[in-house]
Amino acid sequence: MTASEPPRPTPADRLRPLVLAGAAATLAAAAANAAAAVLLRSALGIAPAFRPLQVPPVVAATLAACAAGTVLHLVLVRIRPARADRVLAVLAAAVAVLSLASPAALLRADPGAFPGVSPAAALALVPLHLLPAALLVPALLRARRRAAGTARRRAAGAAAR
Repeated sequence: MTASEPPRPTPADRLRPLVLAGAAATLAAAAANAAAAVLLRSALGIAPAFRPLQVPPVVAATLAACAAGTVLHLVLVRIRPARADRVLAVLAAAVAVLSLASPAALLRADPGAFPGVSPAAALALVPLHLLPAALLVPALLRARRRAAGTARRRAAGAAAR
């Protein structure tokens, strides 16, 4: 590298756009899920005692799931860069589908064991399980494509000098 060449991006530089996109999508998913929980609880007349549809647990679960998805993608990008996006998409879809087991189980739950549970309450959880993946995965994939395009443009610019 000569003094006129731009410094090569470090692994941290390459991952930064993914971290930022993951953080932004995580916050957006948490806000969207919180709003959806409030709207669904109100529109469907779900009892306030039904804890899984209260805002604090919804936000906490959304933040945890999206943070885990972002970290998974970062790890995949580091160890299997060529397949990271495909693996993330497949795993996220599988986890989203598997996560629907808990709302399905609540359809048969004893109301005495779960205060406020009802078929409407159980079904209201379904979009809250799918929305985070629908926001996070495209954001991470888009950020990775953008970062790759930026890296190619930098390399082409450096080669032209």
